Amino acid sequence: MSGSPLNSDGHLGVMLTELRLPTIKRLAADFCEQSDREGWPARRLLEQLLQHEMNEREIRRFDRHRAESGLDPDKRLSSFDFAAVPTVSKAHVTALVESRQWLDRGANILAFGAPGGGKSHLLSGIGHALVDAGKRVLFMRCSDIVQRLQAARRDLRLPQESPSVRNSAPISTKAITLSPALIRKTARERYQSSAATSTGICVQRRVPESALEH
Repeated sequence: MSGSPLNSDGHLGVMLTELRLPTIKRLAADFCEQSDREGWPARRLLEQLLQHEMNEREIRRFDRHRAESGLDPDKRLSSFDFAAVPTVSKAHVTALVESRQWLDRGANILAFGAPGGGKSHLLSGIGHALVDAGKRVLFMRCSDIVQRLQAARRDLRLPQESPSVRNSAPISTKAITLSPALIRKTARERYQSSAATSTGICVQRRVPESALEH
């Protein structure tokens, strides 16, 4: 694969920009030179470039989802002091994070305890672990969720607002009780929520429209 040096800022760069392939644009010149020098077949060159693009795209996706989650970046399971909270089983928390079957079942996780006991830290850490596993997470107060949906309903933009909440697999909520009746009143077209008290992860599930009429 010999020829003149590749200019990723030229026509090829324009095409890669249009195709939204920033990693290939950045690496193409170096990889093409290495390919010419080492005599790579064309297939290997394409595989290398595409693999790097896919890897960095996944990293950017995780970073974007973490930024959108509202999770405290410093509150992770790695920094949670399980020894200071002996009632919390590290093995149990690890099993929840690794299995994630409770998400598929639509089960909720609730944490009760005195203020400053680490509830938010623990559930924020679980949220980070779920983001690492490719799940969408939204961490906010239940009151903020309700106000957000009420405002969307008032302004007739509930269909546009709903996906940003509904598409997040778990919703971490704090220090308030969220009743199914209030959610049905706020977003009858789409939602049902189980009650969450103190700090908890509340999994939102789509339900038939008829079920929300009761």
